[in-house]
Amino acid sequence: MVSARRGFSLVELLISLVALSTLVAIIIPMTMNMIKNAKAIKVATNFKVLCQSVANTVYLNSEVPTSIDELGRNINAEKYGIAWRESDGYYEFVIFTSENVDVLALGEKLTSVSGAIPPGDFNFVNGGLNSFDDMTACYTFLLDEQGNILIGSTGSGDSDGGEGTGDYGIPAFPTFPEGLPYPEDQYVEKWGHKWYWLKDGVLRTRWTPTEEYIIDADGFYSKIEVIQNRKLVIDTGSAGVVRKIRVNTLNVQQGKITLIGSGKVEIYVDNYFNISGSSQVNFNGDAERMSIYYKGPSNVKFGGNIRFSGTFYSEYAEVEIAGSAQFKGLLASVNGNLKVAGAGTVISDFYSVAVYAPDADVTISGGGSVYGTVIGRMVIVSGGGFAENIIETGN
Repeated sequence: MVSARRGFSLVELLISLVALSTLVAIIIPMTMNMIKNAKAIKVATNFKVLCQSVANTVYLNSEVPTSIDELGRNINAEKYGIAWRESDGYYEFVIFTSENVDVLALGEKLTSVSGAIPPGDFNFVNGGLNSFDDMTACYTFLLDEQGNILIGSTGSGDSDGGEGTGDYGIPAFPTFPEGLPYPEDQYVEKWGHKWYWLKDGVLRTRWTPTEEYIIDADGFYSKIEVIQNRKLVIDTGSAGVVRKIRVNTLNVQQGKITLIGSGKVEIYVDNYFNISGSSQVNFNGDAERMSIYYKGPSNVKFGGNIRFSGTFYSEYAEVEIAGSAQFKGLLASVNGNLKVAGAGTVISDFYSVAVYAPDADVTISGGGSVYGTVIGRMVIVSGGGFAENIIETGN
């Protein structure tokens, strides 16, 4: 007996083609975007390697480098060039490339890049590109005769009074507020039972029937624990309002803190702060609206897959950004050293300064990256670490 073999119907073929085309439409843009970002990261890294090498050469030899070959051992000199000129007592440098790179993607990795040819006359360092003819992107900065990078990467001689001298526009560590009211107990009443989530000054995002936890007034708390993937909402009120919360212990353990309203919040932590797991604090929010000030002695580590957007300012403790943590805003310290390691990333936001520790040391290593200015008593970059701009105070 011969059995008939059934083939695919036209409808089945059309459905398969639609599904395949949908997958292609999704995968191809994702792949292209990954390639674009990878090229931008490569060029940004090479720009900063050359920038730091130029600064070191000027510092050690008191002269401009004569050849690009001595600056970046693993950089293809056929695709990179260095131009320079003297400007108002400083050296103005332009590092440029002919690599096929998306300037907008590059600008997300490194400030003060451009695809426009710099105006005016420049001298070109030997061994690399000797004209701007094939340039696709460039990066500019200023050096003094001691090799100090004075104006970050602005490419101009104008300073806003915050980058080169003085306090760099960063406010001092604040005095903690006194007299904040003790919060009233909060609970959800259901099924004949009271489910407390705030009692005797202790707020815990424990399970309740509604799972709603909101702070909508200033207050002093003994402890705040945001745990078990639950979300604490802080209502900041209208624009111009600064919500002030003071707490002895703040523990964010696999939890989320989000803001609503148009105001700002300042959280003052007296004794102990912890953040761990994949916790999120103001993630994707306006970094300028969230500030945490910590004067406890225990060191702090932003590790794992933590996402933080705001200011974290420590008075005494050492602070480390590690793992795959992403920190957007200002990481600052009065006395404690700061570290960025692993795949940890710090990105400047409302200040051009990303890491601020003029009286402490900053270490960036093991793939840690800082996009923005790093200010430290001493700044050490090693083991694949990356810093967009460095100012050492020597205090």
